[in-house]
Amino acid sequence: MDFSDPTHAAGYAFERHVIGLLSRDFRVLRWMQDGARTREEIDRCPDLVVQHVPTGTVLGIECKFRSS
Repeated sequence: MDFSDPTHAAGYAFERHVIGLLSRDFRVLRWMQDGARTREEIDRCPDLVVQHVPTGTVLGIECKFRSS
């Protein structure tokens, strides 16, 4: 992705890092990337929705990157 704002680029990289921390037991169902969001999605949807495959449990993950 091409981001004009360096904070969006850092946030995207952080979300990719968080996904990388998940074991193979998890599957990403939805990834709401900052550049593709509407105002409503920002307020109501987590950044990532993942499923723990062995149990079927679905989890929402909100990623908060802070540069300082």
